[in-house]
Amino acid sequence: MFADALADPRVVRAVRLASRDAWMRAHFIRLRASGLKVEQAVARLLGPYDDDRGQPYYLSEERVRAIVYRKGR
Repeated sequence: MFADALADPRVVRAVRLASRDAWMRAHFIRLRASGLKVEQAVARLLGPYDDDRGQPYYLSEERVRAIVYRKGR
């Protein structure tokens, strides 16, 4: 059953995005702790990231803020 779920591209994508978001929140905290302002930390997190096909993509400032400030992590 678990192997079947991992074969589903929707599950793989969800896991990938959840991992990216968790990394992004942790990195944001480290950047802020190092003395960067919010705007500077957000700018560093815009990308590029690789999609499922290995193609680079960037996030908007609004999306990065939504991820790092998401409640109920």
